[in-house]
Amino acid sequence: MMKDRRLTSRGWRILWSVVFGLNLIFPLFLGWNLCGPSGRVGLGLAIAAYWGLGLRACAGRALWGRALIYGGTLVAFSQFYPTAQYFAGLAGLSAWSFISGSDLPHPLSGLGGFFVTGVTGGLLQLVALIPGWIIVAIFHRPSPSKPRYRPDDEF
Repeated sequence: MMKDRRLTSRGWRILWSVVFGLNLIFPLFLGWNLCGPSGRVGLGLAIAAYWGLGLRACAGRALWGRALIYGGTLVAFSQFYPTAQYFAGLAGLSAWSFISGSDLPHPLSGLGGFFVTGVTGGLLQLVALIPGWIIVAIFHRPSPSKPRYRPDDEF
């Protein structure tokens, strides 16, 4: 009997953790330097929240998780020419400057670090989801034992 080589929910969560970590290289380098000690706490909390959302997507909404992983891999490779990361960070800083009513406070406070990281991460996840969903739409083949459009569909 052949062994089933499909990834389990746990396997997808591990893969998400790797892809997520790879996507932190450039944005974390820049964000860390913009934050004071409390800003780094806010930055860390926002990162943990996005990591947890991705884990949840991989565990509960299989196709969403796959789209994040596939698109996230492309975004991770785009860090060699980090245009998306740069503009997402700039959008986060601009939004914080507008909300706080000051010229880009440096170093960022806890709330500032959380907000800027949240906006930056949200934009980068959106950038990842677009090609990720295209890849899922083209290559995803649901298993025959499950309904065709079930969100928890496994490969």
